[in-house]
Amino acid sequence: MNKLEKKQVKNNEQAQQQNNIEELLAKRENELNAQKSKIVRKEKDIDQERALLLEEKKQLSIELSKAKELQNVLEKEKIALSHERINVEKGLPHQVANYKQQLDEQVKHKEKQLDSLKNDLEQSRDKLMKEQQDLTVKAERLSQQEQGFELACQQEKQTLLDAFNAEITAKRDTVNAEIIASKNAAHNALDNELKEKREQLEFQQQELAKQTETVTKQKAENQLKSADINAKREALDQHINEGVIDKKVSLEKSLKQKEDEIERLRNSLESAETSLGLYKDLEKQLGSEPARVLAELSATKEEINRLNEELLERPTKEIEDYYDKAKAELSDAQDRADRFANENQQLQNQVKDIEQLSYQLQRAESELDTSKSLFSSKEAENNKLKAEIDRLKVSYEDESNREERLQQIQSGVISRLKGENELPVWPADTKEISWLNTIKKKVSNYGLEFDYRILYSFHTALKISEWSPLTVLAGVSGTGKSELPKLYSHFGGINFMSVPVQPNWDSQESMLGYFNAIDNVFDAQPILKFLIQSQTEKSVNPNGLKDMMNLVLLDEMNLAHVEMYFADFLSKLEDRRAADKDNLPTIDIKLGAKHEPHKLALGRNMLFAGTMNQDETTKALSDKVLDRGVTIYFPRPTTLIARKKLEKKEAPSHFLSTKQWHRWVKLESSLPGAEHKKYKGIIESINNHLGEVGKALGHRVWQSIEYFMVNHPLVLAFSANGFDDANYKKALHFAFEDQLVQKVMPKLRGIETRGIGKERCLSPIRALLDDKKFNIVADFERAMVMGHGQFMWCSADYLNDDESKKEYLELVKAIPDDFNKQPQTHTPKIVAKKITLSQNQLNLLNTYSRNSKITIDGLLPAQIAECLQISGFDAKDIKEYLVENAPKVQA
Repeated sequence: MNKLEKKQVKNNEQAQQQNNIEELLAKRENELNAQKSKIVRKEKDIDQERALLLEEKKQLSIELSKAKELQNVLEKEKIALSHERINVEKGLPHQVANYKQQLDEQVKHKEKQLDSLKNDLEQSRDKLMKEQQDLTVKAERLSQQEQGFELACQQEKQTLLDAFNAEITAKRDTVNAEIIASKNAAHNALDNELKEKREQLEFQQQELAKQTETVTKQKAENQLKSADINAKREALDQHINEGVIDKKVSLEKSLKQKEDEIERLRNSLESAETSLGLYKDLEKQLGSEPARVLAELSATKEEINRLNEELLERPTKEIEDYYDKAKAELSDAQDRADRFANENQQLQNQVKDIEQLSYQLQRAESELDTSKSLFSSKEAENNKLKAEIDRLKVSYEDESNREERLQQIQSGVISRLKGENELPVWPADTKEISWLNTIKKKVSNYGLEFDYRILYSFHTALKISEWSPLTVLAGVSGTGKSELPKLYSHFGGINFMSVPVQPNWDSQESMLGYFNAIDNVFDAQPILKFLIQSQTEKSVNPNGLKDMMNLVLLDEMNLAHVEMYFADFLSKLEDRRAADKDNLPTIDIKLGAKHEPHKLALGRNMLFAGTMNQDETTKALSDKVLDRGVTIYFPRPTTLIARKKLEKKEAPSHFLSTKQWHRWVKLESSLPGAEHKKYKGIIESINNHLGEVGKALGHRVWQSIEYFMVNHPLVLAFSANGFDDANYKKALHFAFEDQLVQKVMPKLRGIETRGIGKERCLSPIRALLDDKKFNIVADFERAMVMGHGQFMWCSADYLNDDESKKEYLELVKAIPDDFNKQPQTHTPKIVAKKITLSQNQLNLLNTYSRNSKITIDGLLPAQIAECLQISGFDAKDIKEYLVENAPKVQA
C-alpha cells in the first residue's frame, strides 16, 4: 500500500509540474502574441509612411514631367522663331536689314527668356533631384529601421523561446535524473553478475579472435539466433506484462471484496452494540432481576466479545494470508521478469559482441587488402627505382668521351648545296646599294613591302654589330618585324635561323641546351648547332658555314628577361670589338663532369637580331640591352595593304660571303670635322638635359651613332660626291634622325612628364629637336602622354610623313651612277674634287716627316691632320695624294 501511495503522490507531483509548465507556456505564448500585435501595428505604421512617401514621390514625378513639357514647349518656340527668321530672310529680302535686326533682338529676348526658364527648370530639376534623393535616403533609413525592428523582435522572440526551452530542458533533466537514479538503483545489484559475464565474454572474444576462419559461417547462424532471441524476448516481455497486469487486477479485486466484507462486519458490530444499549435501557425500564440480567448481560458480552474477536481475527488472517500469497506470487513474477530481463540483456550483449567481432573481422580483412595493395605499389616503385639505379650506374660506369659528346652538338642544322646545285658567291664588285635594292625588289615581288628607310636602317644596324651587337625590331604586331630579317637573309644569301623565345628561359642553357647526365647525352637546341656550324670551316665539315654570313633572330625576345639567357653573349660580343680573328671571345658550353667546356667562338660572320612586342606578357628591355643594341621601331600602318595573291618565294640566287660583307663595313669614322662637331654637340646637349633628372648617355651611345652614320648606305653613296654635297648632308641628317629614335629616345624612358622632369629635361630636348628640324617632334609629344605620367617612346609615325618619305625616295634615286659602277672599297675615293698641296703645306709635311724619321708618303692620316690642322677626311685624301705622287713630293 505504501508503494502505491508513494507512486500516486509522485504522479500527482509530476502532474502538478506539467500543469506549471503548461501555465508557463501559456504565459509565454500570451507575451509572444502581445509582441506580435506590436509588430503588426508597427508594420501598419510603416506601410502608411511608405504609402505617403510613394505619393510624395509620385507628385514630384508629375512636377518633373510638367517641367520637361515646359522645356519642350520652349524648345519648339525657339525652333519656330528660327524658322520664322529664315522665312523672313528668304521671302522679304528688301526688308531684311531692319526686320532681321528686330528679329534678332526678339530672338535674343526669347533666348534670354529661354535661358531664364532653363535656369528655373534646372533649379527645379535640382530641387526635385534633391528631394528625390532625400526620399530615397528616408526610404532606405525606414527600411533599415524596419529591418532593425524585425531583427530585434526576432531576437526577443528567440530569447524568450530559448529561456522557455532551457526551463523545459531543466525540468526534463530533473525528471530524467530521477528516472535514471531509480534505474541505477535497480541495476546496481546486477553489476557483479555483469562483471563476471563481461569477463566471460572477453574470454569468448579472445576465443572468437582465434577462430576467425569460422566466423563467416557462424555469422549467418548468429543472425538467425539474434532474430530468434528477439522474438523470444518480445514474447517474454508480452507474457510478463500480461501476467503482471492480470495478477494486479485479481489482487485489487480480492482486496476490494475483503474490504467490503470488513465494512459489512463493522456495520453488524455497530448494530449489535446499538441493540445491546437498547436492551439495557429496556432492562432498566422493565426492572428485571439483576443477577439474571447481569448473567445474561455477561453472557451476552462474552458472546459479543467472542464474536468480535472471531470477527476481527478470522477475516484479518485470511486477508493477510491471501495478501501474502499474492505478494509472494508478485515477487516471484517480478523475479522471473528480472531474470528474463537479465537473460535478455546478456543475449543482447552477446549479439553486440558478436557484431563487434564481425566488424573487427571485416576491418582486419580490409586492412589486409590495403596492405596487399600498398605492398604491390611499393614493390612497383622499388622496381622503378632499381631500374633508375641501373640506368644511373650505366651513366657513371660508362661515360662517353669528349669527342662523342662534341659530335652530338656538331651535327649542324643547315645543309649546303653541293656540286652543280651549290649557290655562287655574290661577285666581289657587288655594290651595297645594288644588293639592297635587289632584296627590296624581290620582297616586293613576293607580295610584301618594306620602306627603304627601314630596310637601310636594319642593314646598317647589322653592319655596326661591333658597337651594337643586337638589333631589336619593335612595333605593332603584324607589321613585318619577323618577316624583314627572314626575307632579308633569304634574298640576300645569308643563312638564317629563327629562335622562338620561351617565357621560362632563365639561363643560357635554356637557349642553347645542356648535358643530360642521366641519359648521358647532350640535349642541344638548334641554335647551338647553328652557332657551331657557323664557326666550322668547310674543309673540316662539308656543311661548315664559316665562309658565309649567318643571322639568328630571337623572336619575341622579351617574353623572358633578355639578361637571363643572353647576358653572356652581350658581354662577349662587346669584347669581340677589339679582338683579332685568332683571339675571338668564346662562350663555354658545358659537356658534363670531368670534361672541359667546349669553347664556342663568336665570329664576326654571326649576327644577332630580335623582335619584341609590348603587352602584359612581355618584359621591358633594360638599359644594358638598350646600350648594346639598336632598337628599330616599325610605324603604325596608316593604310592597310591586302595581298591579293600568295606568291611563291623566289629561291636565293647567291650566298653572301664573309669577305664581301666586311668589304661593306667601315671600321673607321670619316665624318667631316664640321658635321662631327654638329651632331656630337646635339648628343652632348641632350646628355646635359638628362643630367637634370639623374640620367646620362654613355660613350658607347655616341660611338654607335657615329659608326651608324658613316656605315649608312646613303651616306657612303653620296660621300663619293664630296662632303660638301647637299645630298650627303641630307643622308647624314636622316641617318642621325634614325639613331635619335633608335638609341637616344629609349634612354628617356621613365622621366616624369611634369614638374622638374618636364621643365628641365623634356621640354628643352623637344625645343632642340624642333630647332634642328628633326621630324620626330610629334612622336616625342606622344611619348610624353602615353606613359601615364612618365616618358615612354613607343611609336615611329615620323616614318609615315609623306613629305619625309618623298624626300628620302628622291635621295635613293639620286645615288650617283659612278658609285654604282665603281667597286666600293673601305675608303671611297673622292672623285668630285682634285687634291692639291701648296708649297707651304709640302714644306710642313717634309719637316714633320724628317723629325719623325719617316718618309713623307709613310705619314699616317692622323699625323697629316695634326701637322696641317685639318679634318681626318682631308688628311686621308692628302695621304692618297702623297702615295700616288711620292717621287714628286719628296723631290
